[in-house]
Amino acid sequence: MIKTIEKKFNLLWHDAILNNVNKNVMSCHSEFETYAQFFYNHHRKIIKIEYWCNKTVFKHTKIDNLFNHFFYKSISFYSWAKNL
Repeated sequence: MIKTIEKKFNLLWHDAILNNVNKNVMSCHSEFETYAQFFYNHHRKIIKIEYWCNKTVFKHTKIDNLFNHFFYKSISFYSWAKNL
């Protein structure tokens, strides 16, 4: 994957990623997402995609009942995710 990135952008892989990050969006680079997209694009026939039903929990959200749901497979607590 690293060699593919370097060849496509003619840069070291980390410079290619940093040059393509949208700094106007409040987000960051995810190495897990990069690897997943690479694997999906190059090995699509041998993978199974499953939705994980992630729930983002805001700062003042009561989480008591969230853990009783069978729907959510993961819950994320982000420091930037605050109720407005």
